[in-house]
Amino acid sequence: MKTRITELLNIKYPIFQGGMAWVADGDLAGAVSKAGGLGIIGGGNAPKEVVKANIDKIKSLTDKPFGVNIMLLSPFVEDIVDLVIEEGVKVVTTGAGNPSKYMERFHEAGITVIPVVPSVALAKRMEKIGADAVIAEGMEAGGHIGKLTTMTLVRQVAAAVSIPVIAAGGIADGEGAAAGFMLGAEAVQVGTRFVVAKESNAHPNYKAKILKARDIDTTISAQHFGHAVRAIKNKLTRDFEQAEKDAFKQENPDLEIFEQMGAGALAKAVVHGDVDGGSVMAGQIAGLVSKEETVEEILKIFTTVQLKRFKQKLLVGQELQEMTKTAFLFAGQGAQYLGMGHELYDQYAIVKETIDQASQVLGYDLRDLIDNDETKLHQTRYTQPAILATSVAIYRLLKEKGYQPDMVAGLSLGEYSALVASGALDFEDAMALVAKRGAYMEEAAPAGSGKMVAVL
Repeated sequence: MKTRITELLNIKYPIFQGGMAWVADGDLAGAVSKAGGLGIIGGGNAPKEVVKANIDKIKSLTDKPFGVNIMLLSPFVEDIVDLVIEEGVKVVTTGAGNPSKYMERFHEAGITVIPVVPSVALAKRMEKIGADAVIAEGMEAGGHIGKLTTMTLVRQVAAAVSIPVIAAGGIADGEGAAAGFMLGAEAVQVGTRFVVAKESNAHPNYKAKILKARDIDTTISAQHFGHAVRAIKNKLTRDFEQAEKDAFKQENPDLEIFEQMGAGALAKAVVHGDVDGGSVMAGQIAGLVSKEETVEEILKIFTTVQLKRFKQKLLVGQELQEMTKTAFLFAGQGAQYLGMGHELYDQYAIVKETIDQASQVLGYDLRDLIDNDETKLHQTRYTQPAILATSVAIYRLLKEKGYQPDMVAGLSLGEYSALVASGALDFEDAMALVAKRGAYMEEAAPAGSGKMVAVL
């Protein structure tokens, strides 16, 4: 499957492996890149020599493209920026900050820059400063998260920027990937499923916690104080919850406690296997991840199912389109308002031509009446011609733009618009007929009389 992302990065599959700190090392990222996806080394807060060792490792495994995720709040960020340039890394993803100060250096070195964004506003800002693509990550993801879901975020980001969008957060199989593509993404980023890959060096206890997780087993910690993090429930998350409850009761809570509780918590779980006192970061989709597989097996699930489901959805959409019939329902008296259709009259020749044609039949300036005489506009003898002319003008504009109804209908007065649209009645004849109809109805039921009449 080719997208702008596969072409831009020269990768076989539009699948990124998330740059997860302590998890995404050279072994895992190398396996993903070798298999055709984009493996990404998680820089986290690691010093230069650690990231360098992972880059060396991935280069020993494959010559395929790979990336490095740079956490911009890392105390070693300057060193890591220098390192990726020195090592000829082709792709950099960024998080926890604004990469603008490094953008020129990255691009001069031929590096494709892809920031992670939690909102439309930030996505647009990243496009403005020269980002080559953005990863729109929803709050279903594990680790540090924003406030929008993947469903709402990806669609809105894709509509707001012209650069490619990668969907992330809650994606663990081909169906999830297909959903991301339907939302407008051109690649997907996967985290939790790759944590339990056989090539992942995450501690067996960490993997087991994910494999046993249910759909409701993750929670968000520090969402009110500090940086919100999604992880699997354990003693640490319960401690965070209690600390937040205590902080709410205090006028000036000590927020340092949240930093202290989170410091080193991820490494404690990933490296040392303490899944009670450490942070077992994982996405809500963990409930779908039930077995440890090789990277190749995981990618196979994604690529075969993803393409099959995506094609099925396109086929269903095409069938629905073929089955769908379009009907225009024209409004009756009471739909009028001062100035209706004014912008269309000024902008489209077909609308102006229709209203002017009606004015010639009526013997007065219908456009002027609709725009400036509210009293007459609500008098039946003038209301009805005004609605008919405006309805037909809009119908003609829609037809000009390629919208042709399979059927037309109208409510009371709207029937005359439907007759014109169907070709059963000439527009000028209809205008003359409706002008008489309105006059007769007004004479038979003067305003304020409370009568209702019909003209046959």
